[in-house]
Amino acid sequence: MSEKQPSPANANDEAHRVPDRGAAHGQESITRIMIRPLGTPLPLGFVAFGIGTFIFSTFQIGWIPLSESQSLAIIILAFVFPLEFIPGLIAFFTRDTPGATTLTILGASWLVFGLNLLVGVPGQPSAALGIFALTLAFIFIILGGVAIMGKGLIALILAIAMPRYLLVGLYQLTGAAGLQYATGIVGLVLSAVAAYGALALLLEDATQRTVLPLLRRGASRTSLEGDLNQQLGRLRQEAGVRKQL
Repeated sequence: MSEKQPSPANANDEAHRVPDRGAAHGQESITRIMIRPLGTPLPLGFVAFGIGTFIFSTFQIGWIPLSESQSLAIIILAFVFPLEFIPGLIAFFTRDTPGATTLTILGASWLVFGLNLLVGVPGQPSAALGIFALTLAFIFIILGGVAIMGKGLIALILAIAMPRYLLVGLYQLTGAAGLQYATGIVGLVLSAVAAYGALALLLEDATQRTVLPLLRRGASRTSLEGDLNQQLGRLRQEAGVRKQL
């Protein structure tokens, strides 16, 4: 009797059904799910976010002159945007949906701000950009509420990013110079937290243990510290493995 091999469940997982040799005895067939190992993309995303936030913050507080806004735009579009957006896409393959969603949204926002610097009038506030920044601040509240249930470090970054984008939006709507300066100060703090996150994740991956606190809790903590059954117990119910999302 020939065996029928099912196609892979998706690009990241391959489900192979073992022949039902025990069918005559009333035994059920066994499904084994083979996981393709992937490196965590979060450190790269954190590094790009920290660098982009630091450089843009120095522009907002006047360390980078307004005449160099196009040079700043090139840095954002060529370096910050791809190195944050691409890790966000890869994070979906690692089944880190909250982290992937956060990175891709932040990465796409760099594309918007970079293009605005490149083609817009230097120093000219934009109402459309202001509404966009305020919308992002609201989205970060939602993402932070989800992240705090398991990923404390991401929740902390979003908690600092929310008022920063709120200040960006208010500046773009009002043109008040004080708001732009305050945005830059908050951004410097945010870039430091992002740098800490990148260092902590890189050390954890290099040593295979948590060196610096990452504020994990719940399932996020169990996924690293729990036994194999705890780590893979829900795998068959996850998106990309179950029949319907």
